Amino acid sequence: MEKDHRLLVDKYRHPHQQLPSNLYRIQYLTTNTIHQWDTGLQAVNTRTDIFGQSGNAAEDFKQAVCNQFNWRNKDPTPFISFFSDEGHAENWGLKLEEWGRSNRDMNDWYLLTIDTSTLKDVYFFKLSTLIDKLHLERRIPQEVQHAHKPGAYICLHRIPPGAIVEEARSKLQIIELTAWRDNTIVSWEEMMEESYDPTDHEPYDPTDHEPYDPTDDEFYDPTDHEPYDPTDHEPEELW
Repeated sequence: MEKDHRLLVDKYRHPHQQLPSNLYRIQYLTTNTIHQWDTGLQAVNTRTDIFGQSGNAAEDFKQAVCNQFNWRNKDPTPFISFFSDEGHAENWGLKLEEWGRSNRDMNDWYLLTIDTSTLKDVYFFKLSTLIDKLHLERRIPQEVQHAHKPGAYICLHRIPPGAIVEEARSKLQIIELTAWRDNTIVSWEEMMEESYDPTDHEPYDPTDHEPYDPTDDEFYDPTDHEPYDPTDHEPEELW
């Protein structure tokens, strides 16, 4: 990375010691970010001179940030996006189908957990800081800011495979886990329905039933058995 580019990214880089211990990424089929188990995560554009190609490095940086959060963008970006909250990441993943970014294949996206403690050399940026300092409020759609600004981070170029510390969870696994967390019993058929909403149910209450009373059985007769006789058995042979 050339000197002026490094000065630019250093200016907005989020301090490593202030990063969350874990970051979370939803990796889906149509994303530009490449994920391979032996090489980790890699942005589609890894050029080190990307900021400044137009002659204005600051404007190129701003545009790259905006492009990262614009699904209509076709230009390759140098960033990879993350969430700082696992639950937020899961909810966002579950909405991909609603937003037209995912099909009905239950395994077309998965969740990755990133350990940031080993990533001191990776350039991270906090989205809320970039929006405020670069004055991007009118250049990034409001619905995107609402979904991402509170806890979103982006990094430059790549994440090594060793920092991906948790086995990926698929969309179906997350739906099942969400149901389990809410102490609900959800059938497989319900989860497969297009209209299934894991939040649309009453929490399970194990006390919400009448205790079993055997005398309620119309066929129950407490006298209808022989009394127990402890001597009424053959002695065991010991050998």
